[in-house]
Amino acid sequence: MNARELDSAYVKQQKADQELDYLNQAIYSLGNTLIFLLTAYLVARGQLEFGLIASVNDFSLYLFGSLMNIANYRGQLVASRGLREKILDLRQPLAQAEERGTTPAAFSVKDLRLTFANGHEIKYPDIQIKPGEKVLLTGANGTGKSTLFKLLVGEAVASGGQISFFDQAGKKVKPDRTKIGYLPQQAVLLPSSVMNNITMFDPELESKAKASAADAQLTEAVDSWPQGLETPVDC
Repeated sequence: MNARELDSAYVKQQKADQELDYLNQAIYSLGNTLIFLLTAYLVARGQLEFGLIASVNDFSLYLFGSLMNIANYRGQLVASRGLREKILDLRQPLAQAEERGTTPAAFSVKDLRLTFANGHEIKYPDIQIKPGEKVLLTGANGTGKSTLFKLLVGEAVASGGQISFFDQAGKKVKPDRTKIGYLPQQAVLLPSSVMNNITMFDPELESKAKASAADAQLTEAVDSWPQGLETPVDC
């Protein structure tokens, strides 16, 4: 929804810019024509020298050109106000970077819980993962699997309990959370085609997009879409 709102605000700004540019061009052309006709009339009546036409034309060019630029800049500021406000509304505060620590090799949780704003609470059993150990975490939707990873990497703050990290020797350490690999479920998508989301609008990567989709196990889905990789993403 945020992507749609931002895109709509951008379209409105572009429309306002085009309308303003058309209006400025019309006023510039009309004003320049009137001054030229007035000068020609005065020359024909003998009140001005013929050579003055060129000077008046240059004066008109600089005068109306400057006024048009001022109007354009002013109009762009006004027209882009809605877009700027929308961008400011969609901003999110950056998390405070913590001091780097040691790359963790293991962790444990004790009495860990997280309470949400709606009152829903997730309580975790005590867990201890040893260095080199591989664990499959399973459970029904909403039981807190993804939330546990968010707690581990610091994207969420526990309401109670503690998380401890250890090095290869089993010594408790202060972790460098940037060293914890985590692939979130909520990916950021752009309101464009699947192709552009894969290539990030780089035409040179389009030949590799199909292979990338296959690596992400999207081949079956892409083949079922009438537009294939050109299918628009509805954010």
